[in-house]
Amino acid sequence: MHLSSFRFLHEIGSVCLFGILIRWMVSINPYSGKGKPPMFGDFEAQRHWMEVTYNLPVSEWYHNTSRNNLTYWGLDYPPLTAYHSWICGFTASLLNSSWIALPESQGIETPEHKLFMRVTAIIADILIYIPAICALVYQRRTFYGGFPYIIKICQEIAVALLAPAQILIDHGHFQYNCVSLGLIAWAVFAINRRQDVLSAVLFSLALNYKHMSLYLALPFFFYLLGRCGEAGLKDGLKKLTAIGAAVVATFALCWLPFIWDRKDASQVLLRLFPFSRGIFEDKVANVWCALNVVVKLQRWNVGLLATVSGVLTLTGSLISGFDLLRNPNDQKFKYALVNGGLVFFLLSFQVHEKGILLAALPATLLLTDEPKACTWFLTACTFSMFPLLLKDGLAIPTFALVAFFLTLSYAFLDWKEAASPEDNHLERDESDEIQQEFVAALMIISVTGFVILSAACQFAPIYPRWPDLWTLLLSVYSCGHFILFLVYFHIRQFGAEPILLKPRPKTLKAD
Repeated sequence: MHLSSFRFLHEIGSVCLFGILIRWMVSINPYSGKGKPPMFGDFEAQRHWMEVTYNLPVSEWYHNTSRNNLTYWGLDYPPLTAYHSWICGFTASLLNSSWIALPESQGIETPEHKLFMRVTAIIADILIYIPAICALVYQRRTFYGGFPYIIKICQEIAVALLAPAQILIDHGHFQYNCVSLGLIAWAVFAINRRQDVLSAVLFSLALNYKHMSLYLALPFFFYLLGRCGEAGLKDGLKKLTAIGAAVVATFALCWLPFIWDRKDASQVLLRLFPFSRGIFEDKVANVWCALNVVVKLQRWNVGLLATVSGVLTLTGSLISGFDLLRNPNDQKFKYALVNGGLVFFLLSFQVHEKGILLAALPATLLLTDEPKACTWFLTACTFSMFPLLLKDGLAIPTFALVAFFLTLSYAFLDWKEAASPEDNHLERDESDEIQQEFVAALMIISVTGFVILSAACQFAPIYPRWPDLWTLLLSVYSCGHFILFLVYFHIRQFGAEPILLKPRPKTLKAD
């Protein structure tokens, strides 16, 4: 399916414009570190990387030098992020060189510069993430033949584009997660078209943009390996060789300026994996932070914690990985992506709040199939980051966007609808209706709990003995949800049947 084969592009384009408008409305709010010297926040980090990459030679980007103080937001993302920063820095130099005047521009907060930074994030979203989401929703819905579902397609795209977590982090807090998440989404799209080599290249690009994409590496590995196994020994080896060569070539091109000197390459790796920071940051909603309430893990040996977390993460990932290897299909793959992202977020070393975006992306892609569960999960993902968003002055946008997302999901996705159109006409017995109502009641109670705890983080009194009480309660509450969702999505993966490879039912052509 090529982009030129899309019909009703003006309707889909209108939905995309609406998604862009919502992003722009969020972007007029404060950002990370606004007015908080001397370090400011992620907004300043992204700006600083632009001036570092534009003003300094490549050999100094990751090294501590007289012109590059690594203690002040030193570059700690892979090379593709650095190249993107250089492009933005070059553009900034054409518009106003004072925005990237190293080091005089540190902490710059002019309205014109804020506009420039916000526009760069919007453009990255428009170029990569938004088209990928549209393509995947279109691919999933139009598989059933003909084009009678344009209203449904537009509704599903609208809900997927308004998943709150990515919008609030990229266009509120300020980052460029849309690039790596968009590349991963395009990799899923390529896999659905059985373009395995292209998928491997796209995912490798995502890894070279943001190394946290490793959260989803094992599902891609097991799925592609399973596909090679299905092709037979001879053809499978050819496919595996082609995939391996594509991955090596992609990494070689991305790392080309750094691979000639071992010191440069090792310094980049040291910047990407800073084990000295500890097993988690702030009050992240994972197992280690929750366990730290009882057992003070920060006092333990870092090497021991890294080993234990690595073993548990790998073990947890292999459960869904082996199932995917044994029976690779498109639907199991999407569930495995959610499970892989959740296992890494809950158990891996050096996790921070924004890591949940890696599990939120595949859940967004499953909204059509699991509207109620995925809406619930995406809401939990958003509220798990509320302490970070509150610190940035984004409480009102968070509540507003979550409420809007829940409303659109309920109105457009029809939570009682079956996952595929041919199943919609099956009669539902009374027990199924009771189960639906029970799940809906649980969801209402759960979301109410998130709202109450989030409001407590903002308005409840702070006790001197427990200054982080409400933040910690919200983190533990979120972690409990993620553990239960991990169990649920594993169960769903084990029973998942292929969708994109099923025979198409006959439908009337649209006029």
